[in-house]
Amino acid sequence: MIKISHYLVKIIYVIAFLAILTYQCPDILENVCECVDTPIGLELNCSDNDGNLVVELLKTNKRNLGLIKKLILRNGRLKHIDDIFFENLYIKELDLSNNEITKIEKNAFKNMTSLLEELLLDNNKLEIIPSLPLTPLGNSLKKLSLSNNSISKIDEGDMLPLLTKLVDLNLANNNIENVHKSFFDNVKDTIQTINFGYNNFKSIPASAIRGFKQLVSLHFHKNQIIQLEPLSFM
Repeated sequence: MIKISHYLVKIIYVIAFLAILTYQCPDILENVCECVDTPIGLELNCSDNDGNLVVELLKTNKRNLGLIKKLILRNGRLKHIDDIFFENLYIKELDLSNNEITKIEKNAFKNMTSLLEELLLDNNKLEIIPSLPLTPLGNSLKKLSLSNNSISKIDEGDMLPLLTKLVDLNLANNNIENVHKSFFDNVKDTIQTINFGYNNFKSIPASAIRGFKQLVSLHFHKNQIIQLEPLSFM
């Protein structure tokens, strides 16, 4: 029994040591990222650098990163997010705000299935809802922010995919005038907060915002709505 106990203790020490190595901030990143170790993964702020080069550097050192709790890539001059752009990186929260993104390929987040919970795409140049790229995140994504883009309309083809955990959607500060009635159909069971503030609505898109089961906050402030039509929220 004593030998077995010693053996088990050694195994525990090895596992603990490997865990420390997994989440240790790699020295090679110190010139491009601010890195913080947390009990559940690394928090990396790699803003104000070339985003493409940063991602390549992260992928090259993926074995030393483990789980990335949060990756911030603001002001990275990113314009186009290619397929599997973040391949083999395990990211829980991703902030791509303040870039120049105009297009996201449909498989850009394919390897993040069941992992990515928060995606921030604020202050970019997107003109449409990136519905196809979001599809692989159906079982994980909880928060999606697309404020301050160039989205002007939400048509039938822009319908949100089935995102079974989505609770927070921010579409403020765009140029949206109307929303197709089916846009929210796949998320009406879970979504709790929707922000359409600072857009170009002249009336409430009543047919699109009916039937939510858990909605607690709906924002239409600073639009061009003069009066509410009867039954707008019924």
